[in-house]
Amino acid sequence: INQPVLFKTGVVHFGETFKQNNTTVYNKLHALLVDKPRYNHISNYTRSKDGRAAWNILLTFYQGEDFQERLRETAFLKLRNTFYRGEINQFDFEKFVNIHKTCHKMLQDAYFNVSTELDVKSQITYFRNGIKPDAGLEAAIANSRSNPQLTTFNSYVSHFTAKVQYNTLCRNQLKTANIYKVAAVTKADANTKGKKT
Repeated sequence: INQPVLFKTGVVHFGETFKQNNTTVYNKLHALLVDKPRYNHISNYTRSKDGRAAWNILLTFYQGEDFQERLRETAFLKLRNTFYRGEINQFDFEKFVNIHKTCHKMLQDAYFNVSTELDVKSQITYFRNGIKPDAGLEAAIANSRSNPQLTTFNSYVSHFTAKVQYNTLCRNQLKTANIYKVAAVTKADANTKGKKT
């Protein structure tokens, strides 16, 4: 029998030792959570000092089906509404990638999509859909569709990172290039018969 099953079936939930341990668990939870929003979940057990019930209510809220559903909804909302439009100070390509990786972790924590192959396809689809035309990555998107080596999300990101870095380098070179400036403008006046004014 593995440990979790043993704890569920073999642990005694009555008697003086259980009562002491139950109170100890509650006191530890109380000390950790008092004056924090999470304390509201266990405040009903203050009088009874029922640590087991307090622990179970926290598990239900933060790891139960409701929590997993909220995590999935948040992750998909971010995946659908995060867009990359090019390198700007407030939001660059690295931040775009990090949001996607964070959402992948959230979905993993919510036990969503066990199939790895479908998961990678979904990740790539959301990533590609988030890249807008003004980002200047149309060629990279077209190349990615016909590139058989891009089989993982990380390889896909590497492909786009190289293009983003190249675009940034070109932009920086244009900014620092010597640009000719007009020193002066002259205009001939009809009354002065071709003399410069």
